[in-house]
Amino acid sequence: MANLPALSGIASAATALPRIRPPFVAGERTQLLGWLDLQRAIAQWKCEGLSDADAHQVVLPTSPLMTMAGVISHLRWTEQTWFEVLFLGRPADGPQFKEDPEDADMMVEGVSLAQLLEATSTPSANSSTAKKGYY
Repeated sequence: MANLPALSGIASAATALPRIRPPFVAGERTQLLGWLDLQRAIAQWKCEGLSDADAHQVVLPTSPLMTMAGVISHLRWTEQTWFEVLFLGRPADGPQFKEDPEDADMMVEGVSLAQLLEATSTPSANSSTAKKGYY
């Protein structure tokens, strides 16, 4: 695979996260972080091979923000909300807290799929903190 040319604007399997199911019997922290890692990897996997145009294509006519790119952005901001705001008590900061427009966390016009995947490819610093047992 190293000899293949990079495909500009297309999500690549080379950056895919491992899809590892967490143990069914485990502590709360292990379960939470394991399922978040799995869901993050599945979302990234579903974007493999999508061009930016495809990722920004509206899939529901009645919901113009419902795009793969919008879903990826929403997942990133949802994780940030749980770890930084709810668990650590930090200020509610980010597009998901704007009163207007609604669903601002899914507004990704002008943001490439590669940028969105990069922002979600690694757990937030705070979920990494959770792995160390700080909450």
